[in-house]
Amino acid sequence: MSTAAAVELEVVGTRGLALVPAPVQRLLSAGPGGWAGHVERHGPLPHLPGRSEAIRAVVAESGLTGRGGAGFPTAAKLAAVAAGRGGAVVVANGTEGEPASAKDKVLLSRNPHLVLDGVLVAMEAVNAEEALVAVARDDDRSHTCLEAALRERRREARRIRLARVPDRFVAGEESALVHWLSGGEAKPTFKPPRPFERGVNGRPTLVQNVETLANLALVARHGAGWFREIGLEEEPT
Repeated sequence: MSTAAAVELEVVGTRGLALVPAPVQRLLSAGPGGWAGHVERHGPLPHLPGRSEAIRAVVAESGLTGRGGAGFPTAAKLAAVAAGRGGAVVVANGTEGEPASAKDKVLLSRNPHLVLDGVLVAMEAVNAEEALVAVARDDDRSHTCLEAALRERRREARRIRLARVPDRFVAGEESALVHWLSGGEAKPTFKPPRPFERGVNGRPTLVQNVETLANLALVARHGAGWFREIGLEEEPT
């Protein structure tokens, strides 16, 4: 979802999502409010426990790629973390340090439950017991919306924590984010090991943009064929 699309949504306001591109509608279409409205709009998540391989397979079939900028195949990241030793960690990256970017902020404030659904799907896919949702330190709106969403999901909230990250561009790079969440400085490194090998507190870590995770939740609900209905064969959206 581009910054322009996010700005367009703000302009549309109460007129709904009719003027917004279809991929954006998928992500930002929400129910009448809160957890109940989210379930009414999207339906419950399918049964996840014990389906790690099946989840990774449907994600691979869907062609979903990362929405944080690099466009790396999501299924490949899931598989790499799942193959690691030790309890995996999932990090939902909502820091969005790019100048003038607002797509993740709009998503987190309008549809936080869809992001949290994606976190749960990712946790199952990589056999993780813990997840963190990282937002910029000065992004009060996203933090407030996520806190409210987690209060409505008390059982799941025990496995998902919020983290506030320094508000600067490099802090959102995955290795910098891992360092910060492990108690270090938010500075990137390009030396091995990479986060999928040893990330947060030395554990295999999946760092995934929040928009990617929201799409992951939709793929888990509706399947690879549904996801591929929009976009190109080699690049579904």
